[in-house]
Amino acid sequence: MNKLSIIVLLLTALFILGCGAAVVDIGNQTYPPAEDSVEPVVETTPPAVEEDTVEETIMEEIEERTPRPAVNEVLLIDGGFEVPTITINAGEAVLWINEREGRFKQGMVIGTKECSTIKSPIFNPGESFRWTFTEPLTCTIVDGIYTTQTMKVVVK
Repeated sequence: MNKLSIIVLLLTALFILGCGAAVVDIGNQTYPPAEDSVEPVVETTPPAVEEDTVEETIMEEIEERTPRPAVNEVLLIDGGFEVPTITINAGEAVLWINEREGRFKQGMVIGTKECSTIKSPIFNPGESFRWTFTEPLTCTIVDGIYTTQTMKVVVK
């Protein structure tokens, strides 16, 4: 339905409702209508409706219904990883969050051997890197800044 049709429909409804009024409201005073009085027709403009509103609403509903993988957070702290090992299920993700404040503030995550496809860019404090693990395996992850620091991700 286009905007012009909506406006015409609203004006018609206002006219019909206005014809049946039993009381006239003027300011804070209420008076019964005179027998021969004519009520003014007030034209209102309906609020603007964005064309993308329906599409956005549908997309939000789809996103709410779509199962999301569990996200397991691991902090990058001064000197390495917050935890030495994390155990997750296949289909879950690990989110490495850089919370470093010391001399070396940047973070980088690198997988080894069968997990060598895991490689983050260098990221700053407050930034993060996420990887979803799709199959059972055990990964050794190396801290790309503190290169002697490692952790394991055990995927069941």
